[in-house]
Amino acid sequence: MIEGSPWVVTPEFLVEHQIDYVAHDALPYGDASGDGDGDDCYAWMKRSGRFQETQRTPGVSTSDIILRIVKNYNDYVFRNLARGYTRKELGVGLLKERQLRAKYQIKNLSRRVQEQQARIYGRGRKMKNRIEEQVQNSRSIYTRVQNRIAQQTSLQMTKWHHEIQDSAKWLHEVQTSAESYVQRMTGNVGKVFRSTLKPVNDEISKVNKFAQNKVVQVNKVVHDRFLQPLMKPRKSQSSSSFDASSSPETPIQTTAGSSGSG
Repeated sequence: MIEGSPWVVTPEFLVEHQIDYVAHDALPYGDASGDGDGDDCYAWMKRSGRFQETQRTPGVSTSDIILRIVKNYNDYVFRNLARGYTRKELGVGLLKERQLRAKYQIKNLSRRVQEQQARIYGRGRKMKNRIEEQVQNSRSIYTRVQNRIAQQTSLQMTKWHHEIQDSAKWLHEVQTSAESYVQRMTGNVGKVFRSTLKPVNDEISKVNKFAQNKVVQVNKVVHDRFLQPLMKPRKSQSSSSFDASSSPETPIQTTAGSSGSG
């Protein structure tokens, strides 16, 4: 390593330092001082055979290295200050040192804030997904329970409907049998005994009216306790199931009419 070597190498410099060859890339390098040979300061060495050509590495050159050093100077100084070097060793003034430290403290604080925001957002996202999943499960359970209650209510109403229809049919058969028996036994004097049969018809009418009132009461209880809560979220379905379940009133009215005619 020779300190203070000139930009333009002269023959005297080579002899003084016993240099046999000069290695450099083959591009011509001019010199503004006028000491070089034309436009290439290495021209005389190339002619004398004391020049050895080297190959340049793409992307690696002294100019690029100096440019990166200048561009990243602040990072370089702060990194070495963090390693324990003093500002005097790095040739940095007190104001410059404080500016760099304040700048990188703000930069680190901003980075930590962004990381914290990212963590909070990730936790919030997970919590939101968990809540949505629980809400979806609750809705599914509510729908299944609602369908189950509607199904059980419909089955129970259907059962009561069949039972009331069977009772009305039995009462009608009893009434018909009694009238037929009276007609066969009395013959022409049936009109006399028909007046005695009127209390029986009245009792049958009372029984029909009592059964009809009970059906209305049962329908009201089922509507108030089971169907009314279901009509709010699913009004159309609940009303349709209630209309289907209220059909037992029709045969009761028919039976009452037949008993009145008897």
